[in-house]
Amino acid sequence: MKETLMRHKKIKEMLGAYFDGEISGQKKRIIEQHLKTCQTCHRELLLLEKTDKLSKKLRYSSQGDEYWKTFSYRVSTGIKQRIIPIPEKEAKMFKDSFIVGGKNYGLKAMVFPFSLVAHFIIAALLVIMPMMNTGNLPEVEIYSAFLAPPPPPPPPPPPPAKKAL
Repeated sequence: MKETLMRHKKIKEMLGAYFDGEISGQKKRIIEQHLKTCQTCHRELLLLEKTDKLSKKLRYSSQGDEYWKTFSYRVSTGIKQRIIPIPEKEAKMFKDSFIVGGKNYGLKAMVFPFSLVAHFIIAALLVIMPMMNTGNLPEVEIYSAFLAPPPPPPPPPPPPAKKAL
């Protein structure tokens, strides 16, 4: 039972390729044999045939280059919105926002190193310029630096002698 179920799933996946004529040989015969016994797969094949006929009836309208350039972005955005829906609270919060993200990544990549260098130069100038402008330095009295210290004070006088009586 499990083997036939696995075989059924595999054959159902291969019906599109079978319909397009991409399968031949032993696999084609197995699928044809399965279609005779399985009504579900037979209906699936009929649905593929109807869809193919309908698509051939419809008029093809060629899309411009801009359509195809943004195609992958639109598909990935649609998938992300379905997978991770934006909560209603956040949608209301940013509804009136005027900030629109740009897509000029090349320009940003070129401007970033120049901006970094410019900020470094400005910071360096703010540190170095005050050091270069010293103004008038105080004058140092050179003679006072070479004088000897004053001599020590003289010893105190001896105490007075005692008088004899």
